[in-house]
Amino acid sequence: MDEKAVQLWDQIKQGNPGRLRLLSDLAITAVLMIKCIF
Repeated sequence: MDEKAVQLWDQIKQGNPGRLRLLSDLAITAVLMIKCIF
C-alpha cells in the first residue's frame, strides 16, 4: 500500500465514545484484497 492509500484510509467520526463503527470504502477494499491474497 502506498502513502496516498494510507492517508485516505479514514474512519467516519462519530460523536459517541467507544469504537468507530464505519470504515471508508478504501479500507474495506484493501482488507478484501489482502484476504484474497492470503
